[in-house]
Amino acid sequence: ISESISQIGLISPVVIDKNNILLCGYHRYLAYQKLGLDKIPSIVKDVDKSVSELVEVDENLKRNELNHIETADHILKREELLKELGMLYERGDNQNNMSDEKLTIADIADSIGLSKRSYQKRKQISKLNPEVKDLLIETEWADCFEELVKLSTEEDDIQRLVCDLLITGKCKTWKMAFFKAK
Repeated sequence: ISESISQIGLISPVVIDKNNILLCGYHRYLAYQKLGLDKIPSIVKDVDKSVSELVEVDENLKRNELNHIETADHILKREELLKELGMLYERGDNQNNMSDEKLTIADIADSIGLSKRSYQKRKQISKLNPEVKDLLIETEWADCFEELVKLSTEEDDIQRLVCDLLITGKCKTWKMAFFKAK
């Protein structure tokens, strides 16, 4: 990014909120620092905290550099923020009188390039035990989509045991870790 900026300039400014908190463009910001530049073109969004968080979550989701655990957590956080902002249809809402003001799960999935089913499976991963997520998130196991979905449906003790077997190297495959854990 630094090389690109030095050759052709900044194509897209970073986005900050009214409190100068960076919402989008962290890598561009780091590139500017690396080049020794102390000012970076910015767009200032005068929005409340929930909208600021939503902008940041959307940027990360659409960048597609997240592993499956991070994607799941971002999907869940995005839904929470949309709900908080009154932009999400909830259970019990009359969807026969749908307006363009509220989003369905299908709308949300489509907005990040996923089918509704694929979106729901990714969201399922967010149900992993938090301790298991923390242990797996920085490993190669965090890129195993179907296995993470399956693990998220297991009880916490099974999740922890499968995780332990994988990260300690006692098992070399998910299949073997599930077999031994059960």
